[in-house]
Amino acid sequence: MKCYSLLFIFVFMSMVWSADDFPLLRDGEKAPFPQPRDGQQVATNPPAFIWLPVDDAETYTLTVARNGQAVEQVEDIPFNVYVPDHLYEPGTFSYSIRAYGRDGNLLATHPGYRFTLADDAKAFPFPDISALFDKIASHHPRLIFDLDHLDKIRQTLGTTRQEGWQQVKKLADKSLHLGLPEPPPYGPIEEYNARRVQYRKYYHYLRPFVDQGLQSLALAWLMTGEEKYATAGKRLLLHLATWDPDGITSSNHIGFDEPGLSLARCMHRAYDWLYTALSEKERKVVRENVIARSLDTWKRLKVNRPYLQQPGSSHDARLIGYLCEQAMVLKGEIPDQEVQEWLEYSLTAYYTVFPHWAGEQGGWAEGIGYAAAYNSRATIWIESCVATMGLDLWQKPFFAKLKDYFLYCAPPNAEMWPFGDGAERGPVLNPSRAMILKPLMSHYAQRFKDPACQWWADQVPVETVELSNPIIPLILEKTVTGEPPTGRVQARNFQSIGLAALHSDLADLENDVFFLFKSSPYGSISHSHADQNAFFISLGGKALAIPSGFYGPVYGMPHHAEWTRATKANNAILVDGKGQVIRDFTATGTIVDFEHGEHLSYLCGDATAAYKGRLEKWLRHVVFVRPNLFVILDDVVAPEPVPFQWLLHSWEPMQIDASEQSIVSSRDGAQLKISLFSSLAVPLRFAQSDSFDTPYLTGVDQALIEQMGSEFQKTFMKAIQPQYHFTGSTTKPQKHVRFVSVLVAGQKDESLSTPVIEQKDDWIHIDYSKKGSVTLQARIEPEGCQGFPLRARWRDSQGHTESLLNGKIIRE
Repeated sequence: MKCYSLLFIFVFMSMVWSADDFPLLRDGEKAPFPQPRDGQQVATNPPAFIWLPVDDAETYTLTVARNGQAVEQVEDIPFNVYVPDHLYEPGTFSYSIRAYGRDGNLLATHPGYRFTLADDAKAFPFPDISALFDKIASHHPRLIFDLDHLDKIRQTLGTTRQEGWQQVKKLADKSLHLGLPEPPPYGPIEEYNARRVQYRKYYHYLRPFVDQGLQSLALAWLMTGEEKYATAGKRLLLHLATWDPDGITSSNHIGFDEPGLSLARCMHRAYDWLYTALSEKERKVVRENVIARSLDTWKRLKVNRPYLQQPGSSHDARLIGYLCEQAMVLKGEIPDQEVQEWLEYSLTAYYTVFPHWAGEQGGWAEGIGYAAAYNSRATIWIESCVATMGLDLWQKPFFAKLKDYFLYCAPPNAEMWPFGDGAERGPVLNPSRAMILKPLMSHYAQRFKDPACQWWADQVPVETVELSNPIIPLILEKTVTGEPPTGRVQARNFQSIGLAALHSDLADLENDVFFLFKSSPYGSISHSHADQNAFFISLGGKALAIPSGFYGPVYGMPHHAEWTRATKANNAILVDGKGQVIRDFTATGTIVDFEHGEHLSYLCGDATAAYKGRLEKWLRHVVFVRPNLFVILDDVVAPEPVPFQWLLHSWEPMQIDASEQSIVSSRDGAQLKISLFSSLAVPLRFAQSDSFDTPYLTGVDQALIEQMGSEFQKTFMKAIQPQYHFTGSTTKPQKHVRFVSVLVAGQKDESLSTPVIEQKDDWIHIDYSKKGSVTLQARIEPEGCQGFPLRARWRDSQGHTESLLNGKIIRE
């Protein structure tokens, strides 16, 4: 591409272009989020420029201006992204993009946006690819555990790497007796659901051979030089090298690609780490397979599913990192031009559209499980760049916030990790859920020098963790010891993914009251559900108000597709029995307000867009009074009078008292008491069910269940327990209704303070005492009301106060 700087000074802001054909709004769930947004203050210097691709465009020209003059013009940009390789002076800028066709004809022009670059923006210019290439060693091993540093690493296996090494060695010793895996058996199966069940069973069968076995054996050989590890690792590697990279284990076998993704992830690593144990003949066999799988990766990312144009393709986010690793391993074994092209494409993605699932505030819109899995995989890629090329990709601001996302949204003693697919399986109900996040949090502790991350990891016993990624525990020496997150703020708003976490005491796991709220700009796509404005509550990790349903038996099967993804499965609101639109990237929510104080926290979510015309408004206001009181006000308006349903779900049967309009959810000694009011003159109709509209095994052939026998129970029935579903329904159609719910969490064996609740005029008044006294008012009358609908005032015995007035928290 051509880059022109001050040579091309002109009055940028006076230029007028037609922007009729330039796409400014995302037209698909996989499309990138353009940035900088108009008026955005960017976090990195220089900013990453991302725009929506223009049909038939061959190249783009980017012009950046300051004070009406162009400071940079870059021509012949081949993709819809660009990052400068130099810093900008802080200030306010404008930019525009022109798209050109194959013949150089102007197709469309971006209208021009402004952005601000602050003094403290993180320096993150695009690296020199040729210089990086030159830093890659010519010897093997070179990926993370470079030959030149192996002796020093080995010297720490009994000290600062001892804990991680013992876990890796245990896995490697277990893998000595693995045997050899069979190739995929599901190819001939024509019936889709049966094929999906067998596919899921198979890739869980394969991972112990490849992800755990092959990698741990190669690492054990690298660390010890013991022939037993080399012999077992070579046998497995050479066997896998006979599998056709273009066949059923291709990463391009879309929809059934997990086996191919495991091989794309691990084959090049094992080749690099077992290199000195392989004969030249064996190297040739493995090298040819690794090259073929790398070309398969490149084909998927560049041609079949162009990642820079559609980064919302979930699985492709893994391959971006694998491509970079494959390039580093294959330097000198394929033409240099190919290696550099792979490096540049991978790093361009990293500096721009990766991660698609979060912004600068951290988090991961697909949920905790996917955040852990994808960032565990990305960690290998990032650490490879650090160790092999000296490129510190950890400087991207996203990662400093990502570790906080896990700290605030994924308690290590949790039964559940909402929201999204797999939310029902927290580390308590399924200890294997911690096998990815424990080593990852420990790694973040060492990399970012954050004792709270190590404290998190320390809460999960080592014996409950089975390493899914044996590399991470060995990368860094363990020098940071754990300390609880005492003194940290007790609430965080991860705005870019639409998730807000409220805690009573983050450091007190056994007594912490945890409220998680979702209203996301990502909509109900991929592994996300139609759950905008939904909430979750737990006490000491025990789930009291839950998202219901299960991720299974396999992704997209009837129970998962029709219940778990749906609004009716969540603590949300239905409109005449109907919820938000499922599988729609425009069915979005927004956290429109977030205020945090020491004793009070307030947030408001807007889920109107998620109902796609079924509602004119749904604002959910939440006030949290620490340590254990919540007041939720739902303000709902429909285009015409309809009945509404207010929903709550739990693991155990709820105690329902329709006369008192109260609900009690209990779980293993913890309790949540709810008083529910509406603006209607007559009480809500209460009902509870223990069934799913679409049962868990719907669509699974009984003959297949019988054929698989105990294997089906082991694979598909983990953590499948009864769940209970409460509905509070309006008894007549209404256009505008308000619900006010007062929720108190506590232990059954303590005298749970009960708020005094009265309805006076148009307001619900709540008085409550617990570590201070608080008075709240919630405006229940929807018609003709003026002003903010919630007020709160907290006071302690010394007269200190904290108030919520007009949506703002004021301390006195």
